Amino acid sequence: MNIDQNKNLEHLGIDVKKLKAGESITIPLHEEKITINKRKKVVEYIVIKKEKYTVMEKIKVPVKKEVLKVREDLEEK
Repeated sequence: MNIDQNKNLEHLGIDVKKLKAGESITIPLHEEKITINKRKKVVEYIVIKKEKYTVMEKIKVPVKKEVLKVREDLEEK
């Protein structure tokens, strides 16, 4: 291992000069992964109501007029 590589290991607290012949150092390598999740989120509520109501209106319609005539001259059977 050369001196430049030794300087890169100093921030990990590893002193390569103190290693004896045949010793090894295990350095964990980390990988970054991006995880994207999709979830539902309530952003607004809609209120739906059912109401009962009566509407009254005036309506003008011509009305038929009937006249009843009674005849008395018929005999009873």
